[in-house]
Amino acid sequence: MAPAHDGTLWAMVTRTAIVLWRMRPSHVVAAVVRSEKSIDKYGENVRVVWRAGALVVQTSKDSLLFYHIVRVPGAGHLYAYSHEGQASLSPAQTSMRALFRPAPGESVGEAPGARGAGDAALQIVLRHAVQVDAGLASVAVVDSFVLVGTRSPRAVQVFEWPPTQSAPQSTLLDSLEWVGPGTVSYVTYSRAMMVGVWITQSGSASVAMRDGDSWVGAPMHESGAMCAAINARFSLIAVGHRDAVSLYAYQTPDVPPVLVRTLHLAGAGEVNSMSWTGDGHALAVAFATRVAVWSTFGYLLFDGHADAPNLQDGFLRGARHVFWGPGATELFILPHEGDETPVYVLPSLKSASTSQLLPDHAHTAFLQGDDSVYIYRGHEQLDLCVIAPENDTWRHVCVPPSYLAANWPIRYASISGDGRFVAVAGRRGLVHYSCTSGRWKTYASAAQEQSFYVRGGLVWFQHVLIAACDCDGEYQLRVYSRDAELNNTSLLDLQLIPDPIVVTAIFDTSVLVYTAGNILFHFLVVPTRDRIRLELCGSISFDGVIGEPARVRALSWMVPPEQQQNGDPAQDLTHASVIFLVDGRLVLLRPRRVHGAHGTELSYDLQILHDCVETYWTNLQGRDTLHNSLWGFDGNVTRVWLDVLSLGSSDVAGDYGIDAHAVIPASAYPLTILLSRALVIGAESSVTLRRTLDSATFRLRTSTAPFLHHVLKALLASDMLRDAVFLAAHYRGLVYFGHILELLMHEVLDEEASAKQRRKKPLLPAVGRLIDHFDVALSVTAQCARKTEVSHWQYLFGALGAADVLVGHAISRAEFDTAVQLLLVVYELQPTLAADATARVLVALNEQSSWDLFQQVLSFLQATDEDGKRVKDVLRRAASLSRAHRTDSLRDTPLGSLARTLAENGQLDEPSAPRFPTSVPSLTPRSPVRSPARSLAPSPSPASPSAETLRRAVRHASLSAKPPVVQKNGRLVLPGV
Repeated sequence: MAPAHDGTLWAMVTRTAIVLWRMRPSHVVAAVVRSEKSIDKYGENVRVVWRAGALVVQTSKDSLLFYHIVRVPGAGHLYAYSHEGQASLSPAQTSMRALFRPAPGESVGEAPGARGAGDAALQIVLRHAVQVDAGLASVAVVDSFVLVGTRSPRAVQVFEWPPTQSAPQSTLLDSLEWVGPGTVSYVTYSRAMMVGVWITQSGSASVAMRDGDSWVGAPMHESGAMCAAINARFSLIAVGHRDAVSLYAYQTPDVPPVLVRTLHLAGAGEVNSMSWTGDGHALAVAFATRVAVWSTFGYLLFDGHADAPNLQDGFLRGARHVFWGPGATELFILPHEGDETPVYVLPSLKSASTSQLLPDHAHTAFLQGDDSVYIYRGHEQLDLCVIAPENDTWRHVCVPPSYLAANWPIRYASISGDGRFVAVAGRRGLVHYSCTSGRWKTYASAAQEQSFYVRGGLVWFQHVLIAACDCDGEYQLRVYSRDAELNNTSLLDLQLIPDPIVVTAIFDTSVLVYTAGNILFHFLVVPTRDRIRLELCGSISFDGVIGEPARVRALSWMVPPEQQQNGDPAQDLTHASVIFLVDGRLVLLRPRRVHGAHGTELSYDLQILHDCVETYWTNLQGRDTLHNSLWGFDGNVTRVWLDVLSLGSSDVAGDYGIDAHAVIPASAYPLTILLSRALVIGAESSVTLRRTLDSATFRLRTSTAPFLHHVLKALLASDMLRDAVFLAAHYRGLVYFGHILELLMHEVLDEEASAKQRRKKPLLPAVGRLIDHFDVALSVTAQCARKTEVSHWQYLFGALGAADVLVGHAISRAEFDTAVQLLLVVYELQPTLAADATARVLVALNEQSSWDLFQQVLSFLQATDEDGKRVKDVLRRAASLSRAHRTDSLRDTPLGSLARTLAENGQLDEPSAPRFPTSVPSLTPRSPVRSPARSLAPSPSPASPSAETLRRAVRHASLSAKPPVVQKNGRLVLPGV
């Protein structure tokens, strides 16, 4: 298979036929079945490539067949439905339009001024045939030439297009030192980067560029290469080999590309085909056993694999060829031979940030599909609703079919910062939508809609839409009002830009426009009585700083606080630090004033924050230490720089730039950062196979992962306890705040307790000092102990405080669940104090009439009692403490009744002095609790139970054959007493 460059057609060849398909509507528009005479002479079809309205077919007998695609206007349809010689049964086009509304893309080419095939019929006509006597190993189209690799001699030949009588230019591979051994068996070429990749039969890969009549290049991959794909948006080259794909960063044709990452997929087999999306954010790979999709720098987005023999979706067992359709919302898959389905088309959703990244919209997640957009509404819901996995937090909005019919696919989709307004732009024109009213606004005039297309982005300022447009070669900034009709006469303002616009961004009232001329323009949004207009404040050239403007993916800036509060907004450009994402590098440009011959001049210090960044977010309205924070995802983890403006030139660390303050592992592909909820919102795909269905079910799942504990850990590691406390205090109202602190403690505990060599300054005590500032400190400690290994308890409570002391504090704070949970730790680490701790807990539960917990403790006691003495001893101690209160309110309680019975029998001693403090210091902070020293001497106690007994007790405490029973009349029935 091979798609056309404009995305309207695609071709497929079989051994004997060439079939031409239209993308929308999906149907065959032309076909050629070759005769037996042609096959005998030239051989069977092997491969097809496109060349500007023409097809070049490689055959098995070393021939090239050149076919032209000819339009036949007014010829009607080449295919018609008929029955037994009757007239055509095909309905007329006018009848079809009256009865059926066109789907997205089905009217492309029919609108006034639009380019496309329209209703014209297409024919595939053979124009030329070339026999390559040297043996044909590969074919590709390079600029205006056709490049072929020959076997004998081992060379590459260039054929002119259209064909001429002149002989092809030939270059022997032996004269090119950077080409590996063997013939060139695979060639791919990128028109945007003007570079190709050659793969030889030995499996070596090289980059190559045509320089006049010669070739320049450099070696890249040594062995095992099977195919390659070039990503012009990120200057990446993917090389496929068995069970893996290697990513290389390309610089210049004479410099060997640098290996960035290798993506492994065990058992995937050989790589047959690869394809990047047009925006460069996804790589589809057809393996011998499956189809996989990775993000730019290697996050596995989709792994389609199934061994079910009755499954109709044969592409899940492997594929021969893949390519992305227009808009990157459909993946075309050619399965292995023998599959009854000729081609599979797999629909997909993608983040709208892949076409336009708005770094300051960190709280908005926005997806786009083939004909609709999805708006994340989790920030409007309660905390528990956001983190609930089954909660549907997306609002589905369909784009008007009348607009997409002629302007499909969606090229840009933008949402306002408050989530109220949406704008969508396709091939031509634009439309916008209000989430409040649920209404779209479209151009009433088709001629006006088709007169321009959005190029450079869409941004919202409140209810005003600012669009970067190309109108017949004139580059404009158009300002639309959501309240006005959508037409050219209702524009609030129009600014002309001298060069094509690459990126548009908005921050507060500043609009930044970066152009292909390497110039950044700064506009201010100025409201007046009648309208809102854009006022140009200044511009800066980045010549010598940014090498290739077209590869700038996004930009943002950060203005110092003093300039924000006291400075003139028109002068922000001279004070702001500018952030660029170019070729996957996150670059920080810091302004510096220098004195030159012409006075004070502005220059920039360039710092690379990190390589391999797919997307990033800024936070100009953050919380304390998160203010001016920067978040970047590199395909594996999300890196957080807490305050970019505080970074200095001395912070440079190695080839990867400035080290991030915090690193957040990715549990799903991150879509947005909900700072108010301390969550990273992500998405992941899933494939479900059911026995009752013969096809797979695909689903997109929303993932929520807390990030606060990673940031707090980074602050504590930098001895910034005060900052960590203030940051955590902002989130103390979250329902899952205790869980976040528990994650922090658990992560640090696992790292330090399992480490072979302990840190010079352990981090766990600092974690204890942090959580001591919050009321959930004790419950967090108990939950962490319950969920971690017993072997880690000694280290945990050695750093945070003795378990028996924590039990006393839990009782004084009426946190009885926590006290009961900590009892097990006391039995394990402090067996001599276990009886006293248990007695104290029983007395507290008795006073509060917490009979469920009371019975659980007694069940646990009986399960740990190996000789029958432990239960009696603990109950005597508890009865003594209960008798010491001598209050009428406890007289009819179980312990009160037991105390009277034991006293009457002479088995009850006078209560000993309390072994726990009757009051505790304030928990803000509660440093005395964290002291591991014990001020009380242990009292005599029966022999401690073994570890196996404790584990058995926990397992069977609630399943005891004869557990202690608290009757309704207040009597305690205890077997054996």
